[in-house]
Amino acid sequence: MPFSEELLRPQDMRASRKRRALCSLPGVLASILLVFSVTATPAAGLILPPIDAATGPEVALVLLHGANVSPEAYLPLSRTLQTVIQTDVRLWIGLPDVNLNVPIYLDGAMNDLKSNFTARGLPVDAPRFLAGHSLGGVRAQSYAQEHAEDWMGGILMASVLLREYDNMTYPVPTLTVGGEKDGNMRVSRVAQASHVYRMQAEKTEDFPVVVVPGANHMSFASGQPPLPVALADLTAEISEDDGHESIAQVMAAFMRARLRQELRRAGDREDRGSSGDVRFQEDSVMTAALETTAQLVDPLIKAMLLEGSWHFQPPCNSDRPSPHCPFYPAWPPQPEDREPSTETNCVCGCGWVMDVAQAHVGDLEGYATYVVQDAFHDVRDTEPYHHAHLWNGCTTGALLDGSCVLNITTVSELIFDPLDALDAGFAPVTAAEIRAKMKSRQSIYQETVDPEAALADTDKFDFCAEINAKAFAWAHAQAPPRTKERFDRLGVQPVFDPDIRRRVQIGPIWINSPLRLHEEYDRLKEQYFWHVQSPTLVTDVTAHIYPDSAGYHYCKLLSPARALEWIYVDGLRRYDRASGVVGRGEDGTGGMTAEEETEDQLAREKSVNSERAGKGGRGWDQNQEGPYQTASLRERL
Repeated sequence: MPFSEELLRPQDMRASRKRRALCSLPGVLASILLVFSVTATPAAGLILPPIDAATGPEVALVLLHGANVSPEAYLPLSRTLQTVIQTDVRLWIGLPDVNLNVPIYLDGAMNDLKSNFTARGLPVDAPRFLAGHSLGGVRAQSYAQEHAEDWMGGILMASVLLREYDNMTYPVPTLTVGGEKDGNMRVSRVAQASHVYRMQAEKTEDFPVVVVPGANHMSFASGQPPLPVALADLTAEISEDDGHESIAQVMAAFMRARLRQELRRAGDREDRGSSGDVRFQEDSVMTAALETTAQLVDPLIKAMLLEGSWHFQPPCNSDRPSPHCPFYPAWPPQPEDREPSTETNCVCGCGWVMDVAQAHVGDLEGYATYVVQDAFHDVRDTEPYHHAHLWNGCTTGALLDGSCVLNITTVSELIFDPLDALDAGFAPVTAAEIRAKMKSRQSIYQETVDPEAALADTDKFDFCAEINAKAFAWAHAQAPPRTKERFDRLGVQPVFDPDIRRRVQIGPIWINSPLRLHEEYDRLKEQYFWHVQSPTLVTDVTAHIYPDSAGYHYCKLLSPARALEWIYVDGLRRYDRASGVVGRGEDGTGGMTAEEETEDQLAREKSVNSERAGKGGRGWDQNQEGPYQTASLRERL
């Protein structure tokens, strides 16, 4: 028998059975009851000695299970890993069973496991790796940081190093492995981790981040998932065996690399001529995995950079000009001798507002070039105020010969999901809305093509909805082909409803009115749509009681990064859920299995985007023209 397992304390497996029983309860109740199901016994678990055919040095791996998942669920992955790495090392694997909701129990479990490893024959000085799945990954990284001298490396599965470690030296080199179809630790959070560590050259080799295509949250384990996981997870597109093989290959590559690095640092450069020698075998597995990962996460990273994500860099403060930001004159005017900042690790403004949104509101495509500089500020600021401003106009001749350049400063603020602060990976990690203060089309037209342009003619259209439709179209174009095909087949399609215009046009009402994002069932089309609707605030250039706040068009914008997250993750939750039941009916409880849903989706010809529009809304690739589009500008000029 190639594999053997030994129960450390069979009498304590009652705690494990109790936790598994909780999986049948509703998710929230299970979590609450688990906190109060603390037993006096710290741990039970399994030890897997090396397989008989394994050769090489003795190495140990400790793997912490996820919440409400038993250690036994990781036996198939553990066996696969031992097989993959058997020509390089003799790998011991420990699978402790510990209540992860009580972190203090982990110390006892680790001490017990260390004693049992030694009793079973593992050398005391053998290299050790600490891995964790899901919540086990959170506990593993905390424990490894506190006991860094004990671990040669860490491995996080469906988990990431928390953001608190982004800008510090985490002491233990760590591999992060995520799943493309993980509905609990979403791929966009893994993409953030990938970008953070790739931008720090000294951490690239020691902190690789890999995404396994088609894997979901339970691809790292086996058996029935806990109810909360099943309800949130997406359907895996690879088999359990293929998933375990891919994960094990990457884990083995990381472990070999860490052992090789340590031996070289110790000055051991003896070449014994064996292609399997862990000290000299260069791995192509990790290189290929990182290249595949880049294809999946780079579109997300690009979108978050365009958003100006504060998870990558904090926002700069234009009241104290940063040397790496373009010149940003304040409006209303501030003292010219503003104290400059020495901060360079900050993001100047929102690229989406600068590149797309303001130019869309202003129009004049083909006649004027926009130079827009945005700054991040709390839009509620009053000391000082921060407003958008048009700094120059253009003559008719400049418009006709294409030499017109309009300089505009805008103001933006990113608002994130409150649950994102927990850094658990379940909530969206991109901005829930971009609060954008822009100049109105009326104000721009009056300085270019029509000094008498009226607000009722120029800004009566749904510019915010049009910009949001552009954001989704941009995101859809960035998605990898397989991701795009999946969403087109199984995703809840967007509809952009008319902008919300309040009778009372004042800032506080607009500020406190969020971008509306919700799913709604269309009886006629018998399916759900994702409705996006923006509150807007528009002020006349002359009629506003506050002159500094005149001539504005404010929008709550859909971030292109949030649109891409919808395509990768959230837009699939209704029709591609791993639990096997999807909400096809109006009540959302449905009766189709995931297999029936997929078959039904494939059988139906997808309607064109104009057909996707819901009640009063617009499809995401439609173009709605305003009154003074470029085709009519030449006549006015």
